[in-house]
Amino acid sequence: MLSFAWRPFEAEPAGQTLLAPMPEGDVVLMTGQASQLSSTGAVEEVGLEMDAYSLFLVRLLEIWDTNSTDVEIIEAGKAVEASGDGVSHGSTLIKTQKEKSWTFTLLNFSHAFVLYVLAVALQLCVTMILLQNAERLESSWESHAFHQKYNVTMVEAAGLLDQAVDTNHPQLNCPNAVHGALVKRCTEQLQVRYYFFYYIMIFIWIATMLSEFDNAFSLVKDLWHVDTSVVGDKNLSNFGHIVENGKPRRRIVNMTSCQKVVLIFLVPVIRIGVAMAITYSGCKFLMLQVSEMRIVLKALCMKFVITIDDLFLVGFSTKAARDRLKALKLKTRRLDVLQKGFWYNAGGGFFHMAVAFAGLSAVWFIFQDLMLFRKSCAAYHVQFGEFKDLGTQRRLSFAEDL
Repeated sequence: MLSFAWRPFEAEPAGQTLLAPMPEGDVVLMTGQASQLSSTGAVEEVGLEMDAYSLFLVRLLEIWDTNSTDVEIIEAGKAVEASGDGVSHGSTLIKTQKEKSWTFTLLNFSHAFVLYVLAVALQLCVTMILLQNAERLESSWESHAFHQKYNVTMVEAAGLLDQAVDTNHPQLNCPNAVHGALVKRCTEQLQVRYYFFYYIMIFIWIATMLSEFDNAFSLVKDLWHVDTSVVGDKNLSNFGHIVENGKPRRRIVNMTSCQKVVLIFLVPVIRIGVAMAITYSGCKFLMLQVSEMRIVLKALCMKFVITIDDLFLVGFSTKAARDRLKALKLKTRRLDVLQKGFWYNAGGGFFHMAVAFAGLSAVWFIFQDLMLFRKSCAAYHVQFGEFKDLGTQRRLSFAEDL
């Protein structure tokens, strides 16, 4: 056991080891001369998401950090205000440095790596199954398949229905066999009484997924703006400790540029890729449903997919590990002009709305032929009451969904 006393940081002769506070009050382990850290912008502490991705990020950083130590408070003096980040700590601090156990570190990393791989694999697997089912449902509605079966495209079929409504003549301007087949396809689609219900649910689904994208992009920004340590400096710990209420609290205080790039790719970039796949397959799957109840239930089921990483952390980790992850903070720097500007208030919210409407417009563009056919079917039904058994079919469909 080695004991160290709290004091302001100053460069020490080579070969001497000390625990010293950084300008914002962190205690980090250094050897030799002081390492240079980038420091621009206002210091801010941000928490990590409580999921398997965040646990993997921390464990990987612990593997890289050869100087990570546990700090134990023995005595803390009168609390004073830290000079940089506004966190109170003791003016005098006596602590012990516990040597890092590589066996436990490797076990912790192995556990986090397994959760990370399982979460990503299962999310992608479920997403691919949903996408495959959506492709199967879409196959009969693709333009070439529709034309091959009925000798008219969906747009032409919608035109025939609209023409019948305009002329007030229920018989479509096509052979009787095609007329009966098109009316039957309309019956299937009109189980959703109001076709704009699709747009409502797609908009809600995109809004739900936007939180995933926002969290991932925020993590990219926060990781990149962590203080950058000198490349090749193996004497500086990635973790620091501050004291709150006489107890040490651990936080990530610096990384090398290489560490930032790798962590950004393995955590937020992978999350963005998974979220994009889930969003696309979810929009396509919902658009091809033919019952309001099925649309709602499928949307709720797909929301479960994006929580797999959260569930894995809760189900396959101890409460102590989760509490420690929750207490860990990431010390990052953000520009004051951005924090006080329009973006961090209404600007970001309006941007999210614009993205949601842009996504909805993209879905409409992809499925515009199908939605035009559904709209024409609805107008034809209102005009002629062609589908007399529609109410019975809707009740049966509702019973099947339950």
